[in-house]
Amino acid sequence: MKKALLFVLLAFALNVSGQNERPAFIFQRSTSCSPEKLRGMLNSITGIKTIRSCGTDLEKAGLPRMAGSRSLKQVYDSIYEWQWDTLSARWLFSYKYTSLVYDEHYNLTSYILLQKSGSVWPNSRKYTYTYDANGNQTSTLTQVWTGTAWENFVLGTNTWDANSNRTCTLFQQWTGAIWVKVVQYLFTYNTSNNITIELAQDWDGNFWVNAFQNLYTYDEQNNMSSTNGQYWVSTAWVNFSLFNYTYDANNRRTNFLYKTWTGGEWVNLYQEVFTYDANNNLTGYMGQEWDGASWYDYFKAVYIYDSNNNETSFLEQSLYGSDWVNSTQELYAYDAGNFTKAASYKNWKEDGTKIKDGDSTYNYFHTAEGIVEPAAQKPGTLIFPNPSNGKITISTTFQVTAVEIYNVAGVMAFSDYKTGQPGLNNLDLSALSRGIYVIKLFSGDKTHIEKVVIR
Repeated sequence: MKKALLFVLLAFALNVSGQNERPAFIFQRSTSCSPEKLRGMLNSITGIKTIRSCGTDLEKAGLPRMAGSRSLKQVYDSIYEWQWDTLSARWLFSYKYTSLVYDEHYNLTSYILLQKSGSVWPNSRKYTYTYDANGNQTSTLTQVWTGTAWENFVLGTNTWDANSNRTCTLFQQWTGAIWVKVVQYLFTYNTSNNITIELAQDWDGNFWVNAFQNLYTYDEQNNMSSTNGQYWVSTAWVNFSLFNYTYDANNRRTNFLYKTWTGGEWVNLYQEVFTYDANNNLTGYMGQEWDGASWYDYFKAVYIYDSNNNETSFLEQSLYGSDWVNSTQELYAYDAGNFTKAASYKNWKEDGTKIKDGDSTYNYFHTAEGIVEPAAQKPGTLIFPNPSNGKITISTTFQVTAVEIYNVAGVMAFSDYKTGQPGLNNLDLSALSRGIYVIKLFSGDKTHIEKVVIR
């Protein structure tokens, strides 16, 4: 369910008036820990709940809910976070993110997390990042403040293939003198660069030992059709969970069905049915649980967007007796450039009568050019429709010998190397994420650069 994922993502909320303190949270650290315990700590440190989720505190604070990316990048100067205090029923200062440093490509290279204690802001954690020439993150170093100095805690390193697919993530823990392997995640892809296997392994001191894996399948449009979760038991993989996904003609996910492995067969557990508006924005879903014979409604959600298709509100409700009561709410605020400036998250008690916890953030930032905007389409070249849902036609008066498409980070997202004729070339880019892309059209030794927007 979405609310479970939100605990991992820590989507925070807006309220700049509450400024009293709650009892300070003490960051616990251990000189040694098992792989299972480290995974638990990684949930709070790096955001790894599933293998796929690898964000750190800052990356989770006020996640943008915008209509795609753009040439301008949001460069954070500082971020303030509040948490909901149930005793005083108000927002209290908890954390702030400062000393944010970026490289020349506006990749975040380091920042410091401060945790409010009384009237002061002592250091809590520090994150340092490195990147390769393609902008892929190659390492994440997490350090904790001892009171006088920064001490190493967890080091995550990533390796990437030629297509900028992450192939391995290794986590090591600092023992006070050396880094010790703890957990690694291995990733396998198909020819369409879709991830097919995520494998987690624990280090036993001598060898890597299988822990769990996720197996993925896709339909002809490269939509994920299933996710099979398995645990390693002694010498074999044992099924645990199965997600099945269905889509409509516009490749919008309309349903996902969750099953568990029980007694040698897959048994229904719950499902969600999704609805969309004319702009392909997700407007809501109905969650249903299986009682052994039929589905019954259990929770529902509604999304609201502004005129720029930015998500401004999300409200999930659950059934309490025969009444729908609030369960989770998210609110988002944007500036004139559609950048997220604030976000809020609240979680209600089971009966919907009282807020039991929540988080809030306010972002201080400036913008910077992420890529150089191509000029208007040149004579002899026409791309339409633009913006589009991903299905475009390229009309040229010259022969196109190859097409390459890059995202705003400069990573190739699509390529087609063929000999074409002057005229129309149809491309289906609907599998790409929403955002701005640069198209390079090759004609002999000449290159024509255009811009497209996928919504």
